[in-house]
Amino acid sequence: MVTGRSESGNFLGRIITNSFLQTTVDLDNLTADWFRAYLAPFIEAAREDPFFFAWRPLTYPNEVGYSWLMNDPTPHNQRANGMMKISLEIGSIA
Repeated sequence: MVTGRSESGNFLGRIITNSFLQTTVDLDNLTADWFRAYLAPFIEAAREDPFFFAWRPLTYPNEVGYSWLMNDPTPHNQRANGMMKISLEIGSIA
């Protein structure tokens, strides 16, 4: 944020130069096949490139963010049947 002031110190206005949001997307009960076919290639690409993220796009079509990964996500086994879980920490332009 940049604040403009006159020579006498009067407030002239403000310019917001940058603003971002951060959240965590938790994905549970993923099959290993689905993870390997869809999510692993996405994570590989998202390590270097930003992406668009939309949570419930049919219900909230205006809530779409231009996002990037904040860390290197690692999948974990969630259940004995092979289901997996992962948390994606993402940042987005506000």
